[in-house]
Amino acid sequence: MSDQYLGIVEETTRGADPESGYLFLPVRSGLSPKFQPNDAPRKEFRGQDTALGDASVRRLSSAWAASLEAALYPGAEMGLIFKHLFGFAGSRSVIDTNAYGGMLYPKAQPYGAGAPLADKAIGLIPNTDEEGTTKKQYYGGGRIRSLTMNFTPDEDVFVSVEFGGAGPWVGSPDQAALAGAAFPAAACFLFHQASFYIGSGISRTGSGPDYTAIAPGSMTQFTPDEATLTLTNGLEDKMVLNGVAGASKTHRSGQFAAELQTTVDYRDPSSGFSSADEFKTLFSGPRTNSLLIVLDSGELAGAATQNYQMIIDLPTMLLETEGPERNNEGQTPPLSTTWRSLYNSTTKYPAAILTFDQAAAY
Repeated sequence: MSDQYLGIVEETTRGADPESGYLFLPVRSGLSPKFQPNDAPRKEFRGQDTALGDASVRRLSSAWAASLEAALYPGAEMGLIFKHLFGFAGSRSVIDTNAYGGMLYPKAQPYGAGAPLADKAIGLIPNTDEEGTTKKQYYGGGRIRSLTMNFTPDEDVFVSVEFGGAGPWVGSPDQAALAGAAFPAAACFLFHQASFYIGSGISRTGSGPDYTAIAPGSMTQFTPDEATLTLTNGLEDKMVLNGVAGASKTHRSGQFAAELQTTVDYRDPSSGFSSADEFKTLFSGPRTNSLLIVLDSGELAGAATQNYQMIIDLPTMLLETEGPERNNEGQTPPLSTTWRSLYNSTTKYPAAILTFDQAAAY
């Protein structure tokens, strides 16, 4: 079997392969996108016995979709994905020699004339084994719909990313493979390298939404058994009269939303985080709180002080839970929680990520 790998690239013009600037993302699954043609028989009298079937067919439209699953690597590859998920990546500043930092946060309209991403999109280039020879096929015009980040014990932190694009932007199969595949040099984040914080006391440097530093400050740390963060940007493609036989205009069909699901022990200790208090406040009214996730690989991105980091700021989250799951064997009851984002007028975003890595720009 020949080498197999995935290339990704940012397009300046949607659907057009820039033919340079390729990045390579290690994926666990989803190497090959799914091509989805909408072919339908034409219902008409065409000289045939209609009782025996239709006599002609046409392609009404086509699309492609991809569900990528990959470990969460810091750097330009995931930076590009987050940029197109949120719709905006701020300028990146030197933090520690060759380490850079910058914010990513959602925009109401990221695409179109005058918007941050204009007509940009992402091309996916699977390089696959074809009878012992690596061949590529270009899937252009990709736009991201959602990303799910999974924190599972004894695992890499990994993400699942949903892409979609119009079928006419898919290139011919069996093209010569991309040469010079170079994968991220930095290690991916692991489960135990994620720290979760809740409550007041966060430290943000600068003015929202363009903060230069975010830290837990005096927030309270808590330790979920596992967690899942889903970011949905509320954007979809639709067909319009632009000459493309597929859904090719991105429009806002819903709100940007962040949802954090966690499972924690139901406890009410004398100090520190009390999951019991979080639950019991619901009897008095809605419960909102500030949450922060800090990922730190422990590996230097800079020359002396700055590690590879991702800091996920969830400034106002609304709690949903049905309460602890008690049993009759005396076990510590688990408490399953779902936190849903609200817009925060101070930060000017419902969710954002501050990243530190060696990418000077995304």
